[in-house]
Amino acid sequence: MKKNVLFVVTSHDKKGSTGQPTGYYLAEVAHPWAVLTKAGYTIHFVSPQGGTPPVDGYNLNDPINKAFVDDATAQAGINASLTPAQVNLDQYAAILYAGGHGTMWDFADNTELARIAARIYENGGAVAAVCHGPAGLVNIKLSDGRYLVDGKRVNAFTNEEEIAVKLETVVPFLLESKLIERGAKFEKAGLWQPKVVVDGRLVTGQNPASATSVAEALLQVLQMADLAVEGPATDVMGVSTEQLLNVPDAPNKALRDLLAAPADPTQLAGKRVAIVVTDGVEEIELTFVRTMLQRRGATVHVVSPRKPNYPPRFGAHVPANRDTHISTVKWMQNSGYLKIDRFLPDTKPADYDLVYIPGGAWNPDALRADADALTFIKTAHTLNIPVASLCHGPWVLISAGLVKGRRVTAWWNMHDDLRNAGGTVVDEPLVTDRGLITARGPIDLAPFVNAIITTLVDQKKPVSAGR
Repeated sequence: MKKNVLFVVTSHDKKGSTGQPTGYYLAEVAHPWAVLTKAGYTIHFVSPQGGTPPVDGYNLNDPINKAFVDDATAQAGINASLTPAQVNLDQYAAILYAGGHGTMWDFADNTELARIAARIYENGGAVAAVCHGPAGLVNIKLSDGRYLVDGKRVNAFTNEEEIAVKLETVVPFLLESKLIERGAKFEKAGLWQPKVVVDGRLVTGQNPASATSVAEALLQVLQMADLAVEGPATDVMGVSTEQLLNVPDAPNKALRDLLAAPADPTQLAGKRVAIVVTDGVEEIELTFVRTMLQRRGATVHVVSPRKPNYPPRFGAHVPANRDTHISTVKWMQNSGYLKIDRFLPDTKPADYDLVYIPGGAWNPDALRADADALTFIKTAHTLNIPVASLCHGPWVLISAGLVKGRRVTAWWNMHDDLRNAGGTVVDEPLVTDRGLITARGPIDLAPFVNAIITTLVDQKKPVSAGR
């Protein structure tokens, strides 16, 4: 866990051609320094030119400013600030750009400082800035070529505040306008009112009154980062559809052959299949079965619970598109969103000829606790509608009370669960028993799909006949 934060201060000491002195604004360094050092962080200082930076807003009636000025370690650090070339950037958990009008002349075009900030951010660190400090953000580009602030919510010294201090024609650009030009979503409060905006690991504040709050928000971001594992999740374990289809082993070849085989588009005409599913479903376990059935003329509906509504204390984020879609996975990788055709509370099992529950560890774990899903599965079974499931999907069969006394199979680490529920576990690619069709996982999709097709063909007539 890194406990160092890099403070960036200006080396520029004049407000353009006015001759008026400027520098870093004392409170915008002292107040964040007080918050972060109290929390155990070590502050290092860097400036465009290194050495002793000019200071503005030298108000020692502010006890926090005075404590900073009286602190020997703090003064030794800031009066011998590093140059950008001297920064060992891999040791920092965050970088904070302090304000003061001088920043408007030497932050934006300093490519070395921009490189340092981008590296810290892309290593999982945080970037913060207050008042005119966001001048250092306007030209930071990430490795994908996009500006750091593009699409992010930010805050800084506003155009109205610059006009109020009569420097709108003196500064080389207006911060608010430049950030918006870079694609930022600018948020602000009224003149001289404190305002802090946090967007992920980017923390920005509007003016000197926001300095303490910026530091407190940055501290919270750092504390949350302490709860995360180190390193970006750039290489996540997943299931490769291409590999499943191209491995020359017999089960994989059967899967590939089924996908490539010509299909009679009338074979399952009039048949209706409900795929009962929710977020975290294994993509290929849904899409392969659906595609094979649709190619043969079946009507297939993705039937799902409605969007979950978690209390704020859970800390859960549910995207807006969950109103109409479910998320799919490839083992641990997010795969994409799939449109929901029907919602469980509005759907009748009697309208279908077969019900299918795919796997993916998250999907059945949620379904087995969903009352509507369990009622749907139980009712289908009571109506003698075949129920098919594979991989982790049989968890739902267990919770629906359908496993006891039956021969079943599932993903190998579920076998104990099946036995504990009274099932007889058969470690084979496909197991059928009195209306249940189960298989072990994606590698067994070929025999599993063929069994579903055979079951539907052998039915005397579709449930949907006459509609």
